[in-house]
Amino acid sequence: MFVFKRSIWPATAACLLACIAPALAADPPTPSSAPRKLDAEGATEDYHQWKRALGGGGATGVAQVSALPNYEVELVRSAEQGEDSWISLAFDPQGRLFIGREGKGILRYTLPSNGNTGRMDVADDTLLEPRGLLWAHDSLYVNANNSKGLYRLHDRDGDGRMEEVKLLRKTEGGVGHGRNDLALGPDGFIYLIHGNDVLLPADYERGQSAYRDYARDRLLPCAWDNQLFNWGVKEPAGHLIRTDAEGKRWDLVCGGMRNAYGLDFNADGEPFTYDSDMEWDFGAPWYRPTRVTHLVSGADYGWRQGTGKWYAYYPDSLPPQVDIGRGSPTGVKFGTKSNFPPKYRQALFVLDWSYGRIIAVHNTPKGASYDSTAEVFLKGRPLNVTDLEFGPDGHMYFTTGGRKTQSGLYRVKYVGPKVEEKPQGREAIRMAYAEIHRVNRHRLESFHGRVDAKAVEEAWPYLANSDLWLRHAARIAIESQPVATWQEKALSEPGKTAGPHALLALARIGPRDIQPKLLARLAEFLSAEQSTEQRLVALRAMTLSFCRQGRPEEVDAKRMTAILEKLSRTESDDVAFRQELCELLVYLRSSIVIERTLSLIDHAVTQEEKLHYLFTLRHVDRGWTLDQRKQLLAWLGKARQFSGAHFMPIFLNNIQADHLATFTAEERKSLAVQIAALDKPKPPEPSQIGRPMVKAWTMTDLVAQLEQVSQGRNAERGRAMYDAALCGRCHRLGTQGTARGPDLTDVARRFGRRDILLSILEPSRAIDDKHRGLAIETKDGKLMTGVVIGSGDDAIILAADPLSPEKTMRILKRDIESQQPSALSPMPEGLLSTLTEVEILDLLAWIESGGKGDHPVFKSK
Repeated sequence: MFVFKRSIWPATAACLLACIAPALAADPPTPSSAPRKLDAEGATEDYHQWKRALGGGGATGVAQVSALPNYEVELVRSAEQGEDSWISLAFDPQGRLFIGREGKGILRYTLPSNGNTGRMDVADDTLLEPRGLLWAHDSLYVNANNSKGLYRLHDRDGDGRMEEVKLLRKTEGGVGHGRNDLALGPDGFIYLIHGNDVLLPADYERGQSAYRDYARDRLLPCAWDNQLFNWGVKEPAGHLIRTDAEGKRWDLVCGGMRNAYGLDFNADGEPFTYDSDMEWDFGAPWYRPTRVTHLVSGADYGWRQGTGKWYAYYPDSLPPQVDIGRGSPTGVKFGTKSNFPPKYRQALFVLDWSYGRIIAVHNTPKGASYDSTAEVFLKGRPLNVTDLEFGPDGHMYFTTGGRKTQSGLYRVKYVGPKVEEKPQGREAIRMAYAEIHRVNRHRLESFHGRVDAKAVEEAWPYLANSDLWLRHAARIAIESQPVATWQEKALSEPGKTAGPHALLALARIGPRDIQPKLLARLAEFLSAEQSTEQRLVALRAMTLSFCRQGRPEEVDAKRMTAILEKLSRTESDDVAFRQELCELLVYLRSSIVIERTLSLIDHAVTQEEKLHYLFTLRHVDRGWTLDQRKQLLAWLGKARQFSGAHFMPIFLNNIQADHLATFTAEERKSLAVQIAALDKPKPPEPSQIGRPMVKAWTMTDLVAQLEQVSQGRNAERGRAMYDAALCGRCHRLGTQGTARGPDLTDVARRFGRRDILLSILEPSRAIDDKHRGLAIETKDGKLMTGVVIGSGDDAIILAADPLSPEKTMRILKRDIESQQPSALSPMPEGLLSTLTEVEILDLLAWIESGGKGDHPVFKSK
């Protein structure tokens, strides 16, 4: 639970509302569960721009950085030899910057002033990868990722070095998505945000934790999730912790995130973060874009490993404020302490490391949360931004760095005219309503994680509120109370909105023996008189009952199946409703689910919805007609044209294999031709075989010829060389190739020819961590190398062949003698060694064209 200090504003707002209530007939509408998205600006820009910052030579100059009008960017300092790569920032009370280093230790930088040059000192040289820095309680708190813990540092003798380094709490687990940012809450507690590799301490007791009754909560299992990244990661996954100044209490505030890196509180005392995606899922229904999230007490944000990620519409989850798209989230900071204009003082600035940009997220109070939009505030190439702070001077300071790249410290000043903005009229009224809603939410949150005799009575009316954030806070408050004290109230609640939400709570924590009564009541809320939203809550409550209370008795299963089948025969334009209904009918072994689902695939508009039905229908192993099997096989073939990222071939291969495993011997015999004709993904033929060795090409051999790529190249030969160099096995170019590695279609818009050629000739020069292999030596002397796609408590799963990522090997951790990151890229060297100089230039032209034969590079001189 959160405990916030109350302001005098609610009383003032109440007086205001008493005068102007007639101006608004009802509460402001609840925020939509469909988050707004950042415009497509930058969508095709360089995801790998950070590689340009390798090799030193000074930080990116401000000429390569652009900001919104009236903002001036200044490079304050480039990291020098021995200062490492910079990943975190914090100002101390004297206005000095503390800078966390990617490797070991923390620097202290005194900014230049009054003609004096800046001074860099070492404040600590012991802590490994200090991702989170926070000055609070006369101390420097450090969330040290590779030192695996929360530390409190003091400078006892005033010499600038932190002599006292005290471990407050050890945190176990991995370090990839690890121990991230720190922030001081308005309640005086310290908040830590952790990625999904961090485990709760071995001595963790939930105590007053608001987030407690978490589970996977997906109805249909997926055995091949263990082939996918982060295998072994379980709930609470990425999470927010609240602790005291000594790190003694360890309250779990909320969870269900992947790798939320930054954390900050706005002027209202509300915490926000920027969470990461799993970019290899792109194109699948369970892909979740990077998103800005309002972190509230007891919330589950729905990240689950593999295919189990929750959809944003789940009523037991909370939606993101705004989807940003693909990217790599790092630091976040509100502009509260800035001297920027009011709009940007209220904005949340989030850093996208991959695309080299700072995004301003504007949050307008609405209901008990906010309505949010986003715009690119600043960007550069390269500009691998890691953290930001606002200094005592009101200017923004941010760093670049990470993955051993060149670091820089930058300052952003507002140099435009003075702007004054005050909410007026209708806007002021809505803000007053929003403040009252937030105060009500905070009161409900005060019951989270603790038993209080007044909680159910106070929270119950809010189950019918139009604001989903208030409904959520009320449900968690009720779930925190002994279920025996409110289960009968839930079963008898008649309200069209309150009823389904009360039953949702009962499905989550109610006992098994309550299931028949629970299902009977849910059946009433699936009637035609209910709205689609209310029926969707009832469907999700039914799913949770089956997940947590078990499979229903046969009589209950038949009754619910008949009700759901009747619903499935009605037309609905709501995708969420169709998808939830489909999963339940499959689980209950409905006799009509095959016919209905095949029809849904035919009429689905998006690739994601079609794939959801194919994925769900693979659990049906009986009741098929031969014509239905043919229809299924046709769709499995069409699905091979679905676009996506690295995991798409794995998804499609496994979905197809699961379906084929349910075929009877007679069906296999009758449909042998159709099965054999499936458009199964085959890598391009290794056309290098049989080609003679030409030369072990180097950059020196070819760099002078790069200008010849501009005109007069041969498109057909370029296309052929794309296959000859095996590029299509891992990369998509236009419609050619697969998407196991980065898409090359727009690569020429982001990289110059020299950079493209260098990445082919020297692929291990800079390796993205997502594609970096792991070299393992077992105790019996075996050596194994591959990309880690899963890791659990007892084993690691490697994909040894990047061309066949579905082929994996499982290595027990107890058998491992040693392991270390591989210095070699999965992309082999020597791919151009069988090509002539002319063929290489045509290949580069083909890549530069994006796979378009009418590109200017193919026009005659």
